[in-house]
Parts: sequence; C-alpha cells; structure tokens
Amino acid sequence: MEAKADSGFDVKALARQGQALYDRELRPTLEAEHFGRFVAVEPESRQYWLGDTVEEVCHQARTALPRKFFHLIRIGSPTAHIGRCLLS
Repeated sequence: MEAKADSGFDVKALARQGQALYDRELRPTLEAEHFGRFVAVEPESRQYWLGDTVEEVCHQARTALPRKFFHLIRIGSPTAHIGRCLLS
C-alpha cells in the first residue's frame, strides 16, 4: 500500500522526485552556500525556497504555490521532511 496524505497524494513519489531534483541540480550549490538552512522543493515546477526555519521556508513555498505539496530538506542533513506546509 502506498503512503498517501489525506488528499490521496502519493507522498513517496513526492519524496523521490523532490530528492532526485535536489541531488541532481541543487545539492552542490546549496550545501556550499546555505549549509544548515532549509529548502522546500516542488519537483513538478522545479521551484525551491530557502529559509532559516521550517516555518519560514514553508511560508514562502505556500505563498507561492498554495495548493502544492513540498519536499522539505535541511541542507547538509541526511534526513528530510515531507509534508504540506500550512499558512498561518
């Protein structure tokens, strides 16, 4: 059974696509210049946002694309966060 968010969205596919985009195109630059910050990646549009906190990066991403899900990564960390950021 696929892991899905409440909307039926395939969370595992988002994670694979977001991580692939990060690894392929963003990692070298972001790890050199923004180590320790957070990045929200939207793989379909290939857009990404940077912030010092999860809340900051989520706010930027949700303002730009309010109906999308994002792959969240702490730059330089082996773990990632996946979710739909909520605007406050």
